[in-house]
Amino acid sequence: MTPFWTDDLSDASLWTMTDYAHSGTQNWVITTNGPTGAYSSSMGAIASTTAANGFGLYDSDALSVSYSNVQDATLAFNNPIDCSLYEYININFESNYRKFADSIFVEVSNDNMNWDRYEIHADLTSNSSTTNPENVSVNITPTASYQSTVWFRFRFEGVWDYAWMVDDVS
Repeated sequence: MTPFWTDDLSDASLWTMTDYAHSGTQNWVITTNGPTGAYSSSMGAIASTTAANGFGLYDSDALSVSYSNVQDATLAFNNPIDCSLYEYININFESNYRKFADSIFVEVSNDNMNWDRYEIHADLTSNSSTTNPENVSVNITPTASYQSTVWFRFRFEGVWDYAWMVDDVS
């Protein structure tokens, strides 16, 4: 089925990066470079369909070198998506992720204030990784079904972990 909405993260102005824990010093980036942390750099860049024009990266390992506190950051699409014509809604994206003790989510909202959380890669154990890339499909029907305004964002919560990369969202 052809998606009714897509974004390849090639235009950073369409996205807002928010670091809730450190006033912007530990934030997401939209880049074409892979992680640079001592432990995360071996992951390499995501091998997504459109990686050459940019992807979202949260490099927990590199960011935590200077800070050892909790990390909490989102990468949010700036505009709502109209899902009013659709009963069943999945958000799909390509992901490259290595887990340590962190948790990652897609969060979805109808009002851009109250968010439903959908945990991603919950099946991974510490020090395990996804394939590069892994195609992820998350059923967000409970939040998005027939809704005219659906916001979404990616959320990383952790403390000095590895990295998460996302691209090609639909």
